[in-house]
Amino acid sequence: MNGPYSLVLTSITLAIVAGITKFFYLWRKPKTINYLFILILLSILPVISIFRPGSYESGDLNAHVTFAISFFRALTDGSLAPRWGMDLNYTYGYPAFLFIYLLPYYLIGLLHAVGFQFLLGTKLILALSFVGSGITMYYFAKSELGKLGGLIAAIFYLYAPYHLVDLHFRVDIGEIVAFVFLPLLLLGIKRMYSLHSLKNFLFTTTVFAALILSHPALSLATIPLVVVYIFYLSKSLDTNKREPVSFVLLSLITGVFLTAFYWFPILVEGKFTSASIHGHQMIFPGFLSFIFSPYRWGFLFQGHNGELSFVIGYVQLLILIATPFLLWKKVIPQKQRLLVVLLLIIVATYFCIMLEVAKPLWYIIPFIKNFQFSYRLLGVVIFCIALIAGAIIPKITNKKILVIILVFTILSTILNWGNRKNVPSIDEHYLLSNVAQSDKNFAVMGQAIPVWADRGTERPWMTSFPKSHLEVILGKAEITEKQRLTTKHIYLVQTTSPTILQENTWYFPGWKVFDNGKEIPIVITKGTNPGLMRFVLLEGTHTVSVEFTDTWDRKIGNTTSLITISILAAILLSSLFFFSQKAYSVKKKK
Repeated sequence: MNGPYSLVLTSITLAIVAGITKFFYLWRKPKTINYLFILILLSILPVISIFRPGSYESGDLNAHVTFAISFFRALTDGSLAPRWGMDLNYTYGYPAFLFIYLLPYYLIGLLHAVGFQFLLGTKLILALSFVGSGITMYYFAKSELGKLGGLIAAIFYLYAPYHLVDLHFRVDIGEIVAFVFLPLLLLGIKRMYSLHSLKNFLFTTTVFAALILSHPALSLATIPLVVVYIFYLSKSLDTNKREPVSFVLLSLITGVFLTAFYWFPILVEGKFTSASIHGHQMIFPGFLSFIFSPYRWGFLFQGHNGELSFVIGYVQLLILIATPFLLWKKVIPQKQRLLVVLLLIIVATYFCIMLEVAKPLWYIIPFIKNFQFSYRLLGVVIFCIALIAGAIIPKITNKKILVIILVFTILSTILNWGNRKNVPSIDEHYLLSNVAQSDKNFAVMGQAIPVWADRGTERPWMTSFPKSHLEVILGKAEITEKQRLTTKHIYLVQTTSPTILQENTWYFPGWKVFDNGKEIPIVITKGTNPGLMRFVLLEGTHTVSVEFTDTWDRKIGNTTSLITISILAAILLSSLFFFSQKAYSVKKKK
């Protein structure tokens, strides 16, 4: 199953086996069709190739594994919210985890803690998130469109070309995990409209926080969808409009406060990174790249040199073309018509924004200029199209045509059910041994390079290990390294004269140097090897501690998140106590 053609043959075989299994299941139990079983069976097909031995050619798989290794090291060193990658950049480190999404690495770290290797844990998170996104989409779409509509929407969500490109070619683990929470967020909002309960409030708050920690860009792109869905619920449900909207907004705001430890430092400290110098070069795919893929007669979404195609999907395009006509003919029920219209508006708006003609908007609207790729909006687009498909396709009375549409939607993506080249030599041992060199080989966080260490876009990273972590620049000293944790490096230094020393760690706000417990000044290097920390020690014996401390913005973020968690915990415990007391009173009366 290593070669591209054998992989396609394997995928075809698995699809046939899945089809036979499905047919046998329906034949044995024709009156009890379990749509969830069918969906899980179908969703497993594109993830089987992930578990080939070793790594495989992709955008960022290896980078995510090495990030997970460094992240877990920081966790075991006592950092509950890691911000510094000590092992990265040839051990010079940089604030990778201050700016990248966190939840996927927490999940990989959890799997590693219970015994899984980092590479396998990363693959498991990718696979489980893909399958899980289909399940969450099914439950949300079922609440709006019924069981069959839910199944169809989930199939279109899973087999959207962009979803598969993210899974196998880009390997954007943050977006893949976020695809699980996007349907859950809208499901939580709908439940709050039905019942203003603490359970629904906490569910929606937690889901929104998880979405932010999974992928901040996608969570930001989801806000217009959330606003539109709230408007739809307010119009379609027979309920007081103000009370549920206030309840939902409070839940979302609480989710924002819950994640303040993550996003607030990003807003404040982004100006200290090389991205503030070089800017974010936005990438806009051409119009035709959303319509047709130039590879393998349009059915492969990655070129021979790693070029990516971001087609919306052929069946998906036909649905978008047919939807206005079906709305005009009133084929879609009145109850679902408003929802479909609103989803169409979002798709049309986002499609226009993704084109280069809309480039000026990306630098006017706050925050979105940091998206890097306009096609990130496809995450919301494929969600909306999947819901439209779930509303329209069940109206087809000819079941054979309905099945043909679904089969073509699935099988037309079969060339993208796995990456084309497996690399067994890049295994767990290789990745563990090359964490320090990973930024040079397959870095994905160049935008987190500190401004003090910026050497231009041509050679941003360090290219060799330092002679030692603490180095004598001028003078004479005996250095013994006593401890080296992610955010604290301790040395015993004996000097015979005033000595200049250099900590071979990139400087970023928060780094401080203490000599025998007293903070001393730092000078940041410039020239050919910029961004390192130098300091002076007088003659004598010194216990030197180099520590990465929390800045004022990190303290505010941490405190905000901690207070929010404490309030939610207090409310939850009070609620549990109240209900336990009430149950005890009822039991006592009996």
